[in-house]
Amino acid sequence: MCFMVNLKKLEQTLLDTIVDNFSHFRQHPDHLAWVVMNYGLIEDVGGREPFVVIDTSEVSPQQRTYERLGSRQDGNILSAAFDLIDTGFDRFPDSNPNIPLQLKPNKTFDDWVELITGSGDFDYFTHPRDQVLSDLLGVNHSTHYRWNDEGYLMRVGRSGVEYRIFLGYTRVENEVPEQIRERVLKVRDHPEIKASTLPLQRRYERQRQQIYSGETWTEVFVPDWVEHNTLLREAQALLAKHGATWPRGGPRKENKIIFTLHSDSNLVIAPINAHPSYLGAGREISDRILSDGSSTPDSLRLSRQFLVKLDSGYFQRSQ
Repeated sequence: MCFMVNLKKLEQTLLDTIVDNFSHFRQHPDHLAWVVMNYGLIEDVGGREPFVVIDTSEVSPQQRTYERLGSRQDGNILSAAFDLIDTGFDRFPDSNPNIPLQLKPNKTFDDWVELITGSGDFDYFTHPRDQVLSDLLGVNHSTHYRWNDEGYLMRVGRSGVEYRIFLGYTRVENEVPEQIRERVLKVRDHPEIKASTLPLQRRYERQRQQIYSGETWTEVFVPDWVEHNTLLREAQALLAKHGATWPRGGPRKENKIIFTLHSDSNLVIAPINAHPSYLGAGREISDRILSDGSSTPDSLRLSRQFLVKLDSGYFQRSQ
């Protein structure tokens, strides 16, 4: 689609707004994510192509903005906000107001299990408990979950900033200071593009409301896959009723989770003040690795090392 207005200039206005007001955004990261969301809308109007490899020899406007902030930590916060709007299966995932546990700052292992096996985290599909155990404490997932200073695992972006601090950002428009809000809305509601941004806003909001009302991510974003699975289950039931066998050796079964540890696994680098819920889960994953005849030598060694630390009283939490 061709526009009379220069979309790059509109995007740059939003980036300038971020830089000019970052002292406010440090205290209100959800407001920052709201501005970044509107930046993403302008990208979408311009025909953004996600997952396309970009020529990294050219410095992007976002990268220049990180540098303008003058602080690595501020740049990391902004980088995480940009990551957040695209982490989900579709654009602009946010916390579910009906699931307050998503906003809890220090989640125990059991909290993560409840979230991810039940409703799913804010942009995650649901997973079985063994998958949660592997993802949080097992192999090479330190980049998704990281220990905080209080001994709890938090979900982080590539820059190491916790995503939780931005959640609720799709619902804060009326809380953003008027001077910032008016500057952003002047861009988003520009007469040349409003006819394109408004349907996108409605579509993304409709999808969020579907999820908030109890529909799963799968039902909202990949309904064809849901229909396929429904038909598959009906076929299995029909065959079983008549004592027939499934062709080609039977229906596909869920893959067994293979527990693996490496030097960067969260279990291996657990801090001295790790919450007891993670230590209990750590004992479980270690025991299961040691009892599995197919475990790798590294996994066996690291499991034994963890159990020695655990049983020796290495882990201590101040009350």
